[in-house]
Amino acid sequence: MRGFPKAIDLKFALIVVLVVGKKRMREEADCEAWEATPEGLWDTEEETVYVGKWLSAKRKREVLMHELAHACLDWRDEGKCKP
Repeated sequence: MRGFPKAIDLKFALIVVLVVGKKRMREEADCEAWEATPEGLWDTEEETVYVGKWLSAKRKREVLMHELAHACLDWRDEGKCKP
């Protein structure tokens, strides 16, 4: 996808952004094949956002913003980021 970031550089963290297929998304989310595949995922430990490859360009951007909101909430709770 042209123009979609591979990383987002913040003052206190470098967020890696990976666009992945359904199989990898289920593996990262640790969900069973019968469960719904998440469209996105924020991995706190790896500071990585996973976005579903099968999504439209518009939906990928929406999911990325949603997952970054989760990251900001995590960092706020850790004192890294002030609202």
